Amino acid sequence: MMQEEDIFAGIHLTDDCLGDKLNIQQFTQTWQKTSSEGFDFGCLKGLQTMRTLGQNMAWLLKCIELGKQNGINRPDYGKLMTKVMIINGSPRKNFNTAKLLKEAQRGAQDTGADVEYVNLYDINYKGCISCLICKRKGVEQQGLCFYKDDLRPLLEKCLNADAVIIGSPVYHSYPTGMMRSFLERFMFPAHTYMIDRENGGLKRILNHTLPTALIFTMNANEEQFKQHHYDVVLGDNEMSLRAVFGYCETLYAFDTFQYTDYAKYDCDLFDAEHKAKMRDEQFPKDMEKAYELGKRLATMIK
Repeated sequence: MMQEEDIFAGIHLTDDCLGDKLNIQQFTQTWQKTSSEGFDFGCLKGLQTMRTLGQNMAWLLKCIELGKQNGINRPDYGKLMTKVMIINGSPRKNFNTAKLLKEAQRGAQDTGADVEYVNLYDINYKGCISCLICKRKGVEQQGLCFYKDDLRPLLEKCLNADAVIIGSPVYHSYPTGMMRSFLERFMFPAHTYMIDRENGGLKRILNHTLPTALIFTMNANEEQFKQHHYDVVLGDNEMSLRAVFGYCETLYAFDTFQYTDYAKYDCDLFDAEHKAKMRDEQFPKDMEKAYELGKRLATMIK
């Protein structure tokens, strides 16, 4: 008799649970329905195999029922392998933005997620070239940019991921040019100009929510952030990602330490001692927030 070991702690399922084979479409529908009712599919160990091979409906429903009965809703019981993409839009690979992104990566990995970290400045690409193929009638739209260059494989990975976290320093009120070019190519093909006359608003190409998050680091303190309307300028990025993909949140890190040695640069606008204090006292708190952000997005289910 076949026995599935350790699907839940202390619970074993045998082949008396098995029935008709479950195809991928049926599995996905059941997945979405049950997750919307509040059951955490992260509790199922081995579910990735089920998703790929298409195990049976009876087995799945038995797993769900046993999980509910035994209060299984904790990550230590094993979880579906979630794919999280982390995108560094900073030219600096080991400074403020990168450090926060790596903490978000650690948070996501601690949930059991498969995380891929990418530096945009290592990729040769450009922003949207306005070919408009993604808006042409008669062209099947899947939300992926049609322009074939070195960025396209990354865009495809992001589109198929379970969560995407993007970070950038703020340069003269805006994200870096590399990040902005990435966002153009990531968002525009997945955005439509078609009215959803049934539900209002615009039609969406993706039929699921893709959780996204932004991390911005900046010299500006919180007062300057509001004074220069960064909440509006940078907030538009969050608004756009939410409109296209269904969810976005933003972490702001203020008053960051820009130079390793302020004495080497012409920058008497800044107080080096104050900057060092913010680095030592505030930035660790921002790191904690980034870690929690990574954990939070990695446990959101499509």
